[in-house]
Amino acid sequence: LEQATTYLALNLLPEAALALDRAVRLFSESGQQYELGQAHYFIGLLALRRNDPGAAAIALAQAATQFASLANTYWQHRVAIAQAGLSMQIGKLDAALQLLAPLLEEVTSGDLAALQTWDLPTRIELKLLAIRVQLQRGDPARGDAADEIAHAVTECGHQRERDSDQDMPLARRPSSRVTSRLASRRAMSWRLSCSCLPRASASSTLT
Repeated sequence: LEQATTYLALNLLPEAALALDRAVRLFSESGQQYELGQAHYFIGLLALRRNDPGAAAIALAQAATQFASLANTYWQHRVAIAQAGLSMQIGKLDAALQLLAPLLEEVTSGDLAALQTWDLPTRIELKLLAIRVQLQRGDPARGDAADEIAHAVTECGHQRERDSDQDMPLARRPSSRVTSRLASRRAMSWRLSCSCLPRASASSTLT
């Protein structure tokens, strides 16, 4: 799965598809339900990247069902954001906002218990996607969008600096752990770029 997310981050889509197919088979056979949900989620993101909304909807629905059965709120949030991104991609902006509204309310509620189910990249991804949807709707209240994007990117940069400080002794850690952290960061960067930048057309790709 880590290999698949690295391929996604590098825009190596055929390689990502093969890795994810293998992951689904492995996790289905071994009964690893959490990892299977993650695999379906990333298959959904891959389908979005390939401009295949039908396949994306199916994969994300499978991921949503999987994480609901596991009562995993963090991954339910990530799936809902991806589903909102899908709605935006096919022009259903009101539906996208309906998916995002309860999530935005949760992250701004000040409820510490609720905030425990969010991490910084996911909160930024949520805010950036909401801005994109509102801009596409022509919402006049989005005149401060540039400031919000700049704030979100700055916040993410500060988090990366903290991560870098924590990773000073990486050379003394097991290589698998290092690979996992690097893959996660590449995937995070890709998630944020997809939320912030215009979606590529069917004949182009984001780098």
